[in-house]
Amino acid sequence: IVQSVMNGFGEGIRSRIVETYGDIRIQSPELISDWESAFSGVADLPEVLALAPYAEGVVLLQFGNKPEFPGIRGIDPVAEERVLPIRRFITSGDLEDFDDEGIFLGDGLAASLGVVPGDRVEVFTPLMLERLKEDEVLLPREFEVIGLFRTRSPTVDGRMMICTLRVMQELYGLGESVHGVVLRLRPGVDADAFAGRLESEFLAPHMRAVSWRESSRDFLFVIEQEKRVISFIIIVIILVAAFSIAIALT
Repeated sequence: IVQSVMNGFGEGIRSRIVETYGDIRIQSPELISDWESAFSGVADLPEVLALAPYAEGVVLLQFGNKPEFPGIRGIDPVAEERVLPIRRFITSGDLEDFDDEGIFLGDGLAASLGVVPGDRVEVFTPLMLERLKEDEVLLPREFEVIGLFRTRSPTVDGRMMICTLRVMQELYGLGESVHGVVLRLRPGVDADAFAGRLESEFLAPHMRAVSWRESSRDFLFVIEQEKRVISFIIIVIILVAAFSIAIALT
């Protein structure tokens, strides 16, 4: 029973990681200017069900006099929904209202700022500092909080905000470029093996395909160690119980 509970717990953790991270992320240290052409061959592979572009970074988010430094992720809502179950994570607001003037916040981040849907927040980006060096002043971008989300991952819920991909490209001065794409694979496809195949056959030398298992290797290692410790404890308990029964029978 204990082993079954631990296996179920581990499988639940793995499913949660895949739902928030995706099966594979293709990343690049350089900006990807024409991502549709760059990954057209990958999208046509039978193992790939869908892919979605993204851009991410860090911003200063301010509400009133309360500042926070969350991560920001720009997504294409239509493409992202084919890859990740984002509607399932939304606790307030509607994805249909998601546009360039609105953002979604993790419920932990919203709680630390004291923000509720309908409030307006200000966003400062590194691009503003770069322009300031050139004697050009950029005013902070103002957004309306149109909803909250909860993934049950404290790191994500407490340190993440989501905007549209167009807004993220404007905030970071990316033009039409993105930082990478997220892949959704067919059930049964080994993410690690497929990531290795992508790097060797389809991707440019500077790009990396990172599977969900590789991205969470440290966390999964801790879970595996816990299972081993619990198994050892169970063995000791069984030996003690068997010894006690043998003594009673004798």
